[in-house]
Amino acid sequence: MLPLFIYGTLIDPTMRAAVFGAPLRVGFATPARLAGFRRVTARARRYPVLIRNRSAITEGLLIPRIGGRAWRRLIAYEGAEYRLARVFLPRASGGADRSWNPRVGETA
Repeated sequence: MLPLFIYGTLIDPTMRAAVFGAPLRVGFATPARLAGFRRVTARARRYPVLIRNRSAITEGLLIPRIGGRAWRRLIAYEGAEYRLARVFLPRASGGADRSWNPRVGETA
């Protein structure tokens, strides 16, 4: 499984611990930036989604791996509309990491 880029409600450590069933180890989720996408609130929803925007950068966290139980809890939390897309996050040292990202490309 690829790492997971999070950018919305799961940025909050308390919410993340509740969803995943336990807090992540300190330093396990690292700051990350996703270029080419803008965070917006989905129409008629209360949660953020990403839409393509070449000049935008979205701040978030990169979680390198999530176990099966945590994935199931994440999917249950996100609901039936939950979709993942592959994205590329630049590394500070050069190159890029592939990552899963929820709700890329939806319209707000």
